[in-house]
Amino acid sequence: FPNTLISAVCQDVEGNILLGTFGSGLIVIPNVRTLDFIFPNKEEKAISITRSENGVLYIGTLSGKIYAIDDKDVSLFREGDSKRMESLFAVEGNQLVIGDFNGAIVSISNKSEVKLEVGSIKDVAVVNEDSALVASNVGAFWLNLRTGQSIWLNQLRYRLFCIGHNAVTQSVYAGTARGLAIFSSHEKVKFVELEGKTIRARDFESFGNEVFIATAGHGLLKFVSDSMATHWNTSTGLISDNL
Repeated sequence: FPNTLISAVCQDVEGNILLGTFGSGLIVIPNVRTLDFIFPNKEEKAISITRSENGVLYIGTLSGKIYAIDDKDVSLFREGDSKRMESLFAVEGNQLVIGDFNGAIVSISNKSEVKLEVGSIKDVAVVNEDSALVASNVGAFWLNLRTGQSIWLNQLRYRLFCIGHNAVTQSVYAGTARGLAIFSSHEKVKFVELEGKTIRARDFESFGNEVFIATAGHGLLKFVSDSMATHWNTSTGLISDNL
C-alpha cells in the first residue's frame, strides 16, 4: 500500500491482519493460511461441520461422505452410502455421531461404526465422558458413548429438534413439536409457555445451573434451576426475536 499512511496494525483471533489508515478506512488482509476447500464432486452439499477433540475438522455431506481437514491436509474419512446425512457431531472418546436414517457412532481412530437405531438424529448434547443425550424425529435417548447402546426416554416420545441438559439439576431440555419441554429428575415432563404461547426452541447452551435457549419468535431465554430467569428480545436490544 505505497500511497496509504498506516496508523495502526492488529491481528485478530482468526489470524487476519487489520490495518488502520489515515483517510482510507480499515484494510483487512485475510489469513494467508486460510484453506479454500472445494469438494471433488461439485454437486456435493455440506450439511454439518464439527471439530474433534484433537482439533481436526470434519465436514458431513448430504450423500453421507465425511471429509477430514487437519491443518491443510484434506482426506475422505468416510465413503457415502444410500442414506442421506442430516447432521454430524463430535463427541467424547474421539468419536463422531452421524445423523442419517437411524444414526451411527464412529470411532475416529479405526473408523469402526455402531448403528444406533434411534431414528433421524437432529441434535446431540454431551453430558459427560460416558454419556450423551440424543434428539431424533422419534424422541429422546440416552446414549452410552463407550458401548453405543441407547435407552429411549419414554417421557419424551415426541418429534425433537434440539436437546440440552442442566448439569446441576440433571434435567433434560427438549425442543419438541409441542414446544419446550423440561424433563426433571423427578421423572416429570413440564411444557413451558411464555405469555401463554408455545416456545419453539432451536438450540441450547448449558453452563452449570444455567441453560440458555435460542428460540424462534421469543428471542433468547435463560433458565436457572429449571426456572426462567431472564428474557431477551427485540424490546431489550436484540436485533431479532428469531435466533
